Amino acid sequence: MIFALCALAGATELPELNAPDRSAPPAVDPPALLELDEAQQMTLSNGVHVEFVRVPGVRRVEVDVRIERGQTALPDIPMAQWQMLNAALGDATRNRSPEAVSIYTDLYDIDLNYSVSVRRGRADISVPRENLAQAVELLAETIAEPAFLRKELRRSARNTLQWVVGQAQHRFSTTANYAMVYHWYRDHPFGRRPDYAGALRVKPSQLTKLYERWRDGAPAIVSVAGDVSWSDVEPLLEAHLVPLTRPGHRAPPVPEVVPPAASVLGIDMPGSSQAMIQLLAEGPRRDSPEFATANAANFALGGHFLSRLNANLREDKGLTYGARSNLYAFLNLSRWTLSVEVRGKDVGAALTEVRHELARLLDEGITPAELDAAWRAEAVAWNTVRANASSASNQYTTMAEHGDTAADVRTRIEQLANLDLSTVGPTVRTYLDASAPHLWVFVGDRATLEPQLAEFGLEPRWITAAQAVNGRF
Repeated sequence: MIFALCALAGATELPELNAPDRSAPPAVDPPALLELDEAQQMTLSNGVHVEFVRVPGVRRVEVDVRIERGQTALPDIPMAQWQMLNAALGDATRNRSPEAVSIYTDLYDIDLNYSVSVRRGRADISVPRENLAQAVELLAETIAEPAFLRKELRRSARNTLQWVVGQAQHRFSTTANYAMVYHWYRDHPFGRRPDYAGALRVKPSQLTKLYERWRDGAPAIVSVAGDVSWSDVEPLLEAHLVPLTRPGHRAPPVPEVVPPAASVLGIDMPGSSQAMIQLLAEGPRRDSPEFATANAANFALGGHFLSRLNANLREDKGLTYGARSNLYAFLNLSRWTLSVEVRGKDVGAALTEVRHELARLLDEGITPAELDAAWRAEAVAWNTVRANASSASNQYTTMAEHGDTAADVRTRIEQLANLDLSTVGPTVRTYLDASAPHLWVFVGDRATLEPQLAEFGLEPRWITAAQAVNGRF
Protein backbone atom coordinates (compact mmCIF):
# COMPACT_ATOMS: atom_id res chain seq x y z
CA MET A 1 0.00 0.00 0.00
CA ILE A 2 2.77 2.38 0.90
CA PHE A 3 4.63 1.50 -2.32
CA ALA A 4 1.50 2.15 -4.36
CA LEU A 5 0.94 5.52 -2.78
CA CYS A 6 4.55 6.53 -3.38
CA ALA A 7 4.31 5.47 -7.01
CA LEU A 8 1.09 7.37 -7.43
CA ALA A 9 2.66 10.44 -5.83
CA GLY A 10 5.61 10.21 -8.18
CA ALA A 11 3.36 9.96 -11.17
CA THR A 12 1.26 12.92 -10.15
CA GLU A 13 2.49 16.26 -11.46
CA LEU A 14 2.39 18.82 -8.67
CA PRO A 15 1.49 22.43 -9.53
CA GLU A 16 4.39 24.84 -9.51
CA LEU A 17 4.27 27.08 -6.45
CA ASN A 18 5.23 30.74 -6.69
CA ALA A 19 8.12 31.63 -4.41
CA PRO A 20 7.07 34.12 -1.72
CA ASP A 21 8.32 37.66 -2.12
CA ARG A 22 10.63 38.32 0.82
CA SER A 23 12.15 41.53 -0.52
CA ALA A 24 10.01 43.61 1.85
CA PRO A 25 7.78 43.04 4.86
CA PRO A 26 4.18 42.19 3.98
CA ALA A 27 1.77 45.11 3.96
CA VAL A 28 -0.19 45.54 7.18
CA ASP A 29 -3.58 47.14 6.99
CA PRO A 30 -3.92 50.22 9.20
CA PRO A 31 -5.98 49.71 12.36
CA ALA A 32 -9.51 51.07 12.37
CA LEU A 33 -10.01 53.56 15.19
CA LEU A 34 -12.71 52.55 17.63
CA GLU A 35 -15.46 54.99 18.42
CA LEU A 36 -15.33 54.99 22.20
CA ASP A 37 -18.34 56.01 24.24
CA GLU A 38 -18.23 59.30 26.05
CA ALA A 39 -18.06 59.27 29.84
CA GLN A 40 -21.44 59.63 31.49
CA GLN A 41 -21.70 62.79 33.58
CA MET A 42 -23.53 62.00 36.82
CA THR A 43 -24.28 64.03 39.94
CA LEU A 44 -24.69 62.84 43.53
CA SER A 45 -27.35 64.22 45.81
CA ASN A 46 -24.88 66.69 47.35
CA GLY A 47 -23.95 68.08 43.93
CA VAL A 48 -20.61 66.27 43.59
CA HIS A 49 -19.79 65.46 39.97
CA VAL A 50 -19.11 61.85 38.94
CA GLU A 51 -17.49 60.78 35.67
CA PHE A 52 -18.84 57.28 35.02
CA VAL A 53 -17.37 54.95 32.37
CA ARG A 54 -18.88 51.54 31.72
CA VAL A 55 -16.15 49.10 30.60
CA PRO A 56 -17.75 45.78 29.67
CA GLY A 57 -15.83 42.57 30.18
CA VAL A 58 -13.24 43.71 32.74
CA ARG A 59 -13.05 42.21 36.19
CA ARG A 60 -11.86 45.13 38.29
CA VAL A 61 -13.51 48.45 39.09
CA GLU A 62 -11.68 51.74 39.69
CA VAL A 63 -13.09 54.44 41.97
CA ASP A 64 -11.10 57.65 42.16
CA VAL A 65 -11.86 60.52 44.53
CA ARG A 66 -9.93 63.66 43.57
CA ILE A 67 -9.68 66.31 46.26
CA GLU A 68 -9.22 69.51 44.27
CA ARG A 69 -6.74 71.14 46.63
CA GLY A 70 -2.99 70.54 46.68
CA GLN A 71 0.19 71.62 48.41
CA THR A 72 0.22 75.03 46.74
CA ALA A 73 -3.00 75.92 48.57
CA LEU A 74 -1.17 75.68 51.91
CA PRO A 75 2.28 77.16 51.25
CA ASP A 76 3.06 77.61 54.95
CA ILE A 77 3.24 73.85 55.57
CA PRO A 78 6.81 72.48 55.80
CA MET A 79 7.76 69.95 53.15
CA ALA A 80 8.51 67.31 55.79
CA GLN A 81 4.85 67.28 56.82
CA TRP A 82 3.66 66.84 53.24
CA GLN A 83 6.12 63.96 52.82
CA MET A 84 4.79 62.17 55.87
CA LEU A 85 1.15 62.84 55.01
CA ASN A 86 1.73 61.16 51.66
CA ALA A 87 3.46 58.26 53.37
CA ALA A 88 0.79 57.72 56.04
CA LEU A 89 -2.57 58.25 54.31
CA GLY A 90 -4.49 55.02 53.85
CA ASP A 91 -2.34 53.04 56.28
CA ALA A 92 -4.66 53.12 59.27
CA THR A 93 -7.93 54.55 60.58
CA ARG A 94 -9.32 55.21 64.03
CA ASN A 95 -10.97 51.80 63.98
CA ARG A 96 -8.38 49.82 62.01
CA SER A 97 -4.72 49.33 62.75
CA PRO A 98 -2.22 49.09 59.88
CA GLU A 99 -2.34 45.31 60.30
CA ALA A 100 -6.15 45.30 60.11
CA VAL A 101 -6.13 47.46 56.97
CA SER A 102 -3.57 45.14 55.38
CA ILE A 103 -5.61 42.03 56.21
CA TYR A 104 -8.81 43.64 54.89
CA THR A 105 -7.23 44.73 51.60
CA ASP A 106 -5.71 41.26 51.13
CA LEU A 107 -9.01 39.56 51.91
CA TYR A 108 -10.95 41.55 49.32
CA ASP A 109 -8.09 42.09 46.84
CA ILE A 110 -8.24 45.88 47.21
CA ASP A 111 -5.54 48.21 45.89
CA LEU A 112 -5.80 51.42 47.92
CA ASN A 113 -3.66 54.44 47.01
CA TYR A 114 -3.37 58.00 48.29
CA SER A 115 -1.37 61.02 47.21
CA VAL A 116 -1.36 64.76 47.80
CA SER A 117 0.54 66.45 44.99
CA VAL A 118 1.32 70.06 44.17
CA ARG A 119 -2.07 70.65 42.57
CA ARG A 120 -4.52 68.13 44.06
CA GLY A 121 -4.91 65.04 46.19
CA ARG A 122 -6.52 61.75 45.35
CA ALA A 123 -7.71 58.56 46.98
CA ASP A 124 -8.45 55.64 44.71
CA ILE A 125 -9.29 51.97 44.85
CA SER A 126 -9.06 49.12 42.37
CA VAL A 127 -11.05 46.02 43.28
CA PRO A 128 -12.85 43.04 41.74
CA ARG A 129 -16.42 44.12 41.08
CA GLU A 130 -17.87 41.53 43.47
CA ASN A 131 -15.98 43.25 46.33
CA LEU A 132 -16.86 46.81 45.36
CA ALA A 133 -19.05 47.45 48.40
CA GLN A 134 -16.29 46.49 50.83
CA ALA A 135 -13.76 48.60 48.95
CA VAL A 136 -15.90 51.74 48.87
CA GLU A 137 -16.59 51.33 52.59
CA LEU A 138 -12.84 51.18 53.30
CA LEU A 139 -12.16 54.11 50.98
CA ALA A 140 -14.68 56.24 52.84
CA GLU A 141 -13.31 55.21 56.22
CA THR A 142 -9.74 56.14 55.29
CA ILE A 143 -10.94 59.52 54.00
CA ALA A 144 -13.13 60.25 57.03
CA GLU A 145 -10.97 59.02 59.89
CA PRO A 146 -7.30 58.48 59.01
CA ALA A 147 -5.00 57.64 61.89
CA PHE A 148 -1.40 58.83 62.14
CA LEU A 149 0.54 56.56 64.48
CA ARG A 150 3.85 57.73 65.90
CA LYS A 151 5.49 54.33 65.58
CA GLU A 152 4.46 53.99 61.93
CA LEU A 153 5.56 57.53 61.10
CA ARG A 154 9.01 56.94 62.54
CA ARG A 155 9.36 53.63 60.74
CA SER A 156 8.32 55.16 57.43
CA ALA A 157 10.65 58.14 57.82
CA ARG A 158 13.60 55.90 58.72
CA ASN A 159 12.92 53.57 55.79
CA THR A 160 12.80 56.51 53.40
CA LEU A 161 16.04 57.94 54.77
CA GLN A 162 17.72 54.53 54.49
CA TRP A 163 16.51 54.24 50.89
CA VAL A 164 17.91 57.67 50.04
CA VAL A 165 21.30 56.95 51.58
CA GLY A 166 21.58 53.26 50.73
CA GLN A 167 20.01 53.11 47.26
CA ALA A 168 18.89 56.37 45.67
CA GLN A 169 22.33 57.98 45.86
CA HIS A 170 23.86 55.02 44.01
CA ARG A 171 21.38 54.85 41.13
CA PHE A 172 22.24 56.78 38.00
CA SER A 173 18.69 57.40 36.80
CA THR A 174 17.46 58.36 40.27
CA THR A 175 20.17 60.91 40.91
CA ALA A 176 19.85 62.33 37.39
CA ASN A 177 16.06 62.64 37.62
CA TYR A 178 16.17 64.34 41.01
CA ALA A 179 18.84 66.78 39.85
CA MET A 180 16.88 67.60 36.69
CA VAL A 181 13.69 68.36 38.60
CA TYR A 182 15.34 70.45 41.30
CA HIS A 183 17.32 72.48 38.79
CA TRP A 184 14.62 72.97 36.15
CA TYR A 185 11.90 73.81 38.68
CA ARG A 186 14.16 75.60 41.12
CA ASP A 187 11.68 78.42 41.83
CA HIS A 188 8.53 76.43 41.14
CA PRO A 189 6.33 74.32 43.47
CA PHE A 190 7.44 71.20 41.58
CA GLY A 191 10.97 71.89 42.74
CA ARG A 192 10.36 72.04 46.50
CA ARG A 193 13.24 70.28 48.21
CA PRO A 194 12.55 67.25 50.41
CA ASP A 195 13.43 67.24 54.09
CA TYR A 196 14.25 63.65 54.97
CA ALA A 197 15.76 64.48 58.36
CA GLY A 198 12.85 66.76 59.24
CA ALA A 199 10.42 63.95 58.45
CA LEU A 200 11.78 62.05 61.45
CA ARG A 201 10.49 64.84 63.73
CA VAL A 202 6.96 65.11 62.34
CA LYS A 203 4.32 64.46 65.02
CA PRO A 204 0.94 62.76 64.61
CA SER A 205 -0.82 65.88 65.88
CA GLN A 206 0.78 67.95 63.12
CA LEU A 207 -0.49 65.59 60.46
CA THR A 208 -3.98 65.54 61.95
CA LYS A 209 -4.16 69.34 61.78
CA LEU A 210 -2.68 69.40 58.27
CA TYR A 211 -5.11 66.78 57.01
CA GLU A 212 -8.10 68.66 58.37
CA ARG A 213 -6.91 71.93 56.81
CA TRP A 214 -6.29 70.26 53.48
CA ARG A 215 -9.47 68.21 53.19
CA ASP A 216 -12.17 70.22 54.93
CA GLY A 217 -14.08 72.40 52.50
CA ALA A 218 -12.11 71.26 49.47
CA PRO A 219 -14.21 70.32 46.44
CA ALA A 220 -14.15 66.74 45.18
CA ILE A 221 -14.69 65.05 41.82
CA VAL A 222 -15.30 61.31 41.58
CA SER A 223 -14.64 58.97 38.66
CA VAL A 224 -15.74 55.34 38.32
CA ALA A 225 -14.69 52.87 35.62
CA GLY A 226 -15.51 49.18 35.30
CA ASP A 227 -18.06 46.60 34.27
CA VAL A 228 -20.76 47.91 36.57
CA SER A 229 -23.95 49.85 36.02
CA TRP A 230 -24.73 53.24 37.51
CA SER A 231 -27.50 51.60 39.53
CA ASP A 232 -24.83 49.35 41.10
CA VAL A 233 -22.54 52.24 41.97
CA GLU A 234 -24.81 55.11 42.92
CA PRO A 235 -26.12 53.67 46.23
CA LEU A 236 -22.57 52.98 47.42
CA LEU A 237 -21.38 56.49 46.59
CA GLU A 238 -24.47 58.04 48.18
CA ALA A 239 -24.06 56.05 51.37
CA HIS A 240 -20.32 56.42 51.84
CA LEU A 241 -18.97 59.41 49.90
CA VAL A 242 -21.77 61.99 49.99
CA PRO A 243 -21.19 62.73 53.72
CA LEU A 244 -17.47 63.31 53.05
CA THR A 245 -17.41 65.38 49.89
CA ARG A 246 -18.61 68.71 48.58
CA PRO A 247 -19.10 69.97 45.02
CA GLY A 248 -16.83 72.42 43.28
CA HIS A 249 -14.51 73.02 40.37
CA ARG A 250 -11.16 71.57 39.42
CA ALA A 251 -8.09 73.03 41.08
CA PRO A 252 -6.41 75.82 39.10
CA PRO A 253 -3.36 74.86 37.05
CA VAL A 254 0.05 75.07 38.65
CA PRO A 255 2.01 78.28 38.04
CA GLU A 256 3.77 78.82 34.76
CA VAL A 257 7.30 77.43 34.52
CA VAL A 258 10.11 79.80 33.64
CA PRO A 259 12.87 77.53 32.31
CA PRO A 260 16.43 78.31 33.33
CA ALA A 261 19.13 79.24 30.85
CA ALA A 262 21.03 76.46 29.08
CA SER A 263 22.93 74.54 31.77
CA VAL A 264 25.14 71.50 32.31
CA LEU A 265 25.22 69.47 35.53
CA GLY A 266 27.64 66.71 36.42
CA ILE A 267 26.96 64.21 39.22
CA ASP A 268 30.19 62.67 40.41
CA MET A 269 30.14 58.91 41.07
CA PRO A 270 33.81 58.31 41.93
CA GLY A 271 35.21 55.04 40.65
CA SER A 272 32.14 54.10 38.60
CA SER A 273 32.73 52.38 35.26
CA GLN A 274 29.21 53.25 34.06
CA ALA A 275 27.71 56.63 33.16
CA MET A 276 24.44 58.24 32.16
CA ILE A 277 23.52 61.07 29.78
CA GLN A 278 20.24 62.93 30.18
CA LEU A 279 18.79 65.92 28.39
CA LEU A 280 15.81 68.01 29.48
CA ALA A 281 14.15 70.65 27.31
CA GLU A 282 10.78 72.32 27.02
CA GLY A 283 8.03 70.81 24.91
CA PRO A 284 4.66 71.96 23.59
CA ARG A 285 1.73 71.74 25.96
CA ARG A 286 -0.97 69.18 25.30
CA ASP A 287 -3.44 71.80 24.05
CA SER A 288 -0.87 73.32 21.67
CA PRO A 289 -1.36 72.79 17.91
CA GLU A 290 2.30 71.73 17.86
CA PHE A 291 1.81 68.84 20.28
CA ALA A 292 0.83 66.21 17.71
CA THR A 293 3.82 67.14 15.54
CA ALA A 294 6.25 66.99 18.46
CA ASN A 295 4.74 63.73 19.68
CA ALA A 296 5.31 62.08 16.30
CA ALA A 297 8.88 63.42 16.25
CA ASN A 298 9.51 62.05 19.73
CA PHE A 299 8.24 58.62 18.68
CA ALA A 300 10.75 58.57 15.83
CA LEU A 301 13.60 59.92 17.95
CA GLY A 302 13.40 57.66 20.99
CA GLY A 303 9.82 56.67 21.71
CA HIS A 304 10.05 52.96 20.91
CA PHE A 305 12.53 50.12 20.53
CA LEU A 306 13.14 50.71 16.81
CA SER A 307 13.63 54.45 17.25
CA ARG A 308 16.56 56.38 15.82
CA LEU A 309 18.40 56.66 19.11
CA ASN A 310 18.09 52.98 19.90
CA ALA A 311 18.93 51.89 16.36
CA ASN A 312 22.06 54.05 16.39
CA LEU A 313 23.45 53.68 19.90
CA ARG A 314 22.35 50.11 20.59
CA GLU A 315 21.96 48.22 17.34
CA ASP A 316 24.62 49.95 15.23
CA LYS A 317 27.26 51.21 17.67
CA GLY A 318 26.73 48.78 20.54
CA LEU A 319 27.19 51.54 23.12
CA THR A 320 24.15 50.82 25.31
CA TYR A 321 21.36 48.41 26.13
CA GLY A 322 18.80 51.11 25.39
CA ALA A 323 18.25 54.79 24.63
CA ARG A 324 14.93 56.59 24.88
CA SER A 325 13.15 59.91 24.75
CA ASN A 326 9.85 61.02 26.26
CA LEU A 327 7.50 63.96 25.82
CA TYR A 328 5.46 64.78 28.93
CA ALA A 329 2.70 67.31 28.31
CA PHE A 330 0.19 68.73 30.78
CA LEU A 331 -2.13 71.69 31.08
CA ASN A 332 0.38 74.52 31.25
CA LEU A 333 3.75 72.82 31.25
CA SER A 334 5.61 70.26 29.20
CA ARG A 335 9.06 68.74 29.08
CA TRP A 336 11.06 66.71 26.59
CA THR A 337 13.62 64.26 27.98
CA LEU A 338 16.28 61.98 26.54
CA SER A 339 18.37 59.41 28.39
CA VAL A 340 20.98 56.75 27.73
CA GLU A 341 23.31 54.73 29.95
CA VAL A 342 26.76 53.82 28.62
CA ARG A 343 30.20 52.90 29.87
CA GLY A 344 32.04 55.88 31.29
CA LYS A 345 34.75 55.70 28.65
CA ASP A 346 32.08 55.86 25.90
CA VAL A 347 30.35 59.07 26.98
CA GLY A 348 32.05 61.11 24.28
CA ALA A 349 31.16 58.63 21.54
CA ALA A 350 27.55 58.39 22.76
CA LEU A 351 27.18 62.16 23.02
CA THR A 352 28.42 62.49 19.43
CA GLU A 353 25.68 60.15 18.23
CA VAL A 354 22.97 61.79 20.36
CA ARG A 355 23.83 65.21 18.98
CA HIS A 356 23.91 63.75 15.47
CA GLU A 357 20.39 62.35 15.84
CA LEU A 358 19.09 65.61 17.28
CA ALA A 359 20.60 67.57 14.39
CA ARG A 360 19.16 65.13 11.87
CA LEU A 361 15.71 65.49 13.39
CA LEU A 362 15.91 69.29 13.29
CA ASP A 363 17.23 69.38 9.74
CA GLU A 364 15.31 66.54 8.10
CA GLY A 365 12.22 65.98 10.23
CA ILE A 366 10.79 62.48 10.03
CA THR A 367 10.03 60.12 7.17
CA PRO A 368 6.61 58.98 5.93
CA ALA A 369 7.33 55.51 7.34
CA GLU A 370 8.12 56.99 10.76
CA LEU A 371 4.93 59.04 10.70
CA ASP A 372 2.95 55.95 9.80
CA ALA A 373 4.52 54.05 12.70
CA ALA A 374 3.75 56.91 15.09
CA TRP A 375 0.15 57.05 13.92
CA ARG A 376 -0.29 53.30 14.26
CA ALA A 377 1.12 53.41 17.81
CA GLU A 378 -1.39 56.14 18.74
CA ALA A 379 -4.19 54.14 17.13
CA VAL A 380 -3.30 50.96 19.02
CA ALA A 381 -3.09 52.89 22.29
CA TRP A 382 -6.50 54.41 21.62
CA ASN A 383 -8.05 51.07 20.71
CA THR A 384 -6.81 49.49 23.96
CA VAL A 385 -8.00 52.28 26.28
CA ARG A 386 -10.83 50.07 27.49
CA ALA A 387 -8.69 46.96 27.90
CA ASN A 388 -9.02 47.32 31.67
CA ALA A 389 -10.59 49.65 34.21
CA SER A 390 -7.30 51.34 35.09
CA SER A 391 -6.40 52.39 31.54
CA ALA A 392 -9.97 53.55 30.92
CA SER A 393 -10.01 55.58 34.13
CA ASN A 394 -6.68 57.23 33.33
CA GLN A 395 -7.65 58.13 29.76
CA TYR A 396 -11.08 59.52 30.56
CA THR A 397 -9.73 61.47 33.54
CA THR A 398 -7.06 63.03 31.31
CA MET A 399 -9.66 63.93 28.69
CA ALA A 400 -11.89 65.57 31.29
CA GLU A 401 -8.91 67.49 32.69
CA HIS A 402 -8.21 68.99 29.26
CA GLY A 403 -11.82 69.54 28.29
CA ASP A 404 -11.67 66.87 25.58
CA THR A 405 -14.34 64.45 24.46
CA ALA A 406 -13.60 60.99 23.11
CA ALA A 407 -14.58 62.30 19.69
CA ASP A 408 -12.05 65.14 19.99
CA VAL A 409 -9.17 62.78 20.73
CA ARG A 410 -10.19 60.34 18.03
CA THR A 411 -10.30 63.13 15.45
CA ARG A 412 -6.80 64.30 16.40
CA ILE A 413 -5.44 60.78 15.97
CA GLU A 414 -7.06 60.56 12.55
CA GLN A 415 -5.52 63.89 11.56
CA LEU A 416 -2.07 62.71 12.64
CA ALA A 417 -1.98 60.31 9.69
CA ASN A 418 -2.03 63.31 7.35
CA LEU A 419 0.49 65.45 9.21
CA ASP A 420 2.45 67.86 7.02
CA LEU A 421 5.98 66.48 7.32
CA SER A 422 7.50 69.84 6.36
CA THR A 423 6.38 71.22 9.74
CA VAL A 424 8.27 68.67 11.86
CA GLY A 425 11.78 70.13 11.65
CA PRO A 426 10.77 73.76 12.38
CA THR A 427 8.50 72.65 15.24
CA VAL A 428 11.18 70.51 16.86
CA ARG A 429 13.77 73.26 16.44
CA THR A 430 11.69 75.51 18.70
CA TYR A 431 12.33 73.16 21.59
CA LEU A 432 15.45 71.09 20.88
CA ASP A 433 17.73 73.59 19.17
CA ALA A 434 20.97 74.26 21.03
CA SER A 435 19.87 77.88 21.56
CA ALA A 436 16.63 76.85 23.32
CA PRO A 437 16.49 76.41 27.11
CA HIS A 438 17.83 72.99 28.02
CA LEU A 439 19.70 71.05 30.68
CA TRP A 440 22.34 68.36 30.16
CA VAL A 441 22.99 66.01 33.09
CA PHE A 442 25.97 63.65 33.13
CA VAL A 443 26.38 61.01 35.85
CA GLY A 444 29.59 59.08 36.36
CA ASP A 445 33.19 59.28 37.46
CA ARG A 446 34.24 62.91 37.07
CA ALA A 447 37.83 62.07 36.21
CA THR A 448 36.63 59.89 33.32
CA LEU A 449 33.86 62.15 32.04
CA GLU A 450 35.38 65.60 32.38
CA PRO A 451 38.01 65.39 29.61
CA GLN A 452 35.50 63.84 27.20
CA LEU A 453 32.97 66.61 27.82
CA ALA A 454 35.65 69.26 27.42
CA GLU A 455 36.02 68.19 23.79
CA PHE A 456 32.43 69.40 23.24
CA GLY A 457 33.04 72.65 25.09
CA LEU A 458 30.89 71.45 28.02
CA GLU A 459 31.94 72.45 31.52
CA PRO A 460 29.48 70.92 33.98
CA ARG A 461 28.77 72.22 37.42
CA TRP A 462 29.76 69.17 39.44
CA ILE A 463 27.74 68.06 42.45
CA THR A 464 27.65 64.93 44.59
CA ALA A 465 24.96 62.25 44.43
CA ALA A 466 23.77 63.29 47.89
CA GLN A 467 23.36 66.88 46.72
CA ALA A 468 21.41 65.69 43.68
CA VAL A 469 18.94 63.55 45.63
CA ASN A 470 18.42 66.15 48.34
CA GLY A 471 18.26 69.10 45.94
CA ARG A 472 20.91 70.95 47.91
CA PHE A 473 22.96 72.55 45.17
